[in-house]
Amino acid sequence: MEELCVQPSQQPVVSVAFNCVFVTLASMMILNLFIGVITSSMAEAKTNLSVEAENMEPDPDFSVRRTVWLAACARELTHRIVCAAYS
Repeated sequence: MEELCVQPSQQPVVSVAFNCVFVTLASMMILNLFIGVITSSMAEAKTNLSVEAENMEPDPDFSVRRTVWLAACARELTHRIVCAAYS
């Protein structure tokens, strides 16, 4: 094996290019792993929610409670805007 490298020389341009490519590809692979974990977790959560939704009884008062909650949020937002305008 010693006869293969008889005149070693430095190649700074090649080493910089290699390291940049290596870091970029490694970062992309790690990012891809994280995205895959998040995607599979979201799919599992969606499956669990759909199973729970099938087992739940329909709530007849949901739209009424949602309307009341939205009205309360609108009042609170209006109050905050008015207080911020006068302070």
